[in-house]
Amino acid sequence: MLGTIHRRSLLISLLLILLCSAPALAGNFLFSKDQVGEIGPQTGRSDLIRIYGEEAVKDTPISLGEGMYETGTEVLFADSGDSVEILWQDQGQTAPARLTLNGRLWRSVHGIAMGSSLQEIEELNGRPFKLAGFGWDYGGTVLSWKSGLLEQAFGGTANRVIIRLRATGDRDGEDYRQIMGDGGFSSDNKYMQRLNPQVYQIMVEFN
Repeated sequence: MLGTIHRRSLLISLLLILLCSAPALAGNFLFSKDQVGEIGPQTGRSDLIRIYGEEAVKDTPISLGEGMYETGTEVLFADSGDSVEILWQDQGQTAPARLTLNGRLWRSVHGIAMGSSLQEIEELNGRPFKLAGFGWDYGGTVLSWKSGLLEQAFGGTANRVIIRLRATGDRDGEDYRQIMGDGGFSSDNKYMQRLNPQVYQIMVEFN
């Protein structure tokens, strides 16, 4: 009898530990235009070391696009392999300018993450949105949420979230050729709908 009670107590304790730790894990990988995990607009490099530990934080070249790089800082989450790459607003590394999220644990409160499809995002936005054509460095970038539900969450002239999608199917077919180039296309374009591209890059800019 005492053994049964002890086992039940142990099980309850384990469940409480899991329940207490799950929200913290989820919070560490949530992003919005104002916060990326524990990183906000005023989080400096020294804060990163305090939050994540010195071993997780290192300076490294970070891509600016079009073959250009700038020294920034990477925070690597060893348990999952996910990371966030940070470009700084100042040489003292006291305020992030742009954060690039890598890995599948990052997600918004809406559930948008790496691999989310155009059709899923369109449904969350409540209406079609506008994105750049494919076949160049910034292809698939969401250009406008067209006053949809994600406009307030991701858009803005100050902090903002940048989402990029790419087609995972046939890139030699007619559907893909019809939506190539740096012009803008509506997400309800028939070729976009048939290809249904997926999110491959998420960035957050703090200004």
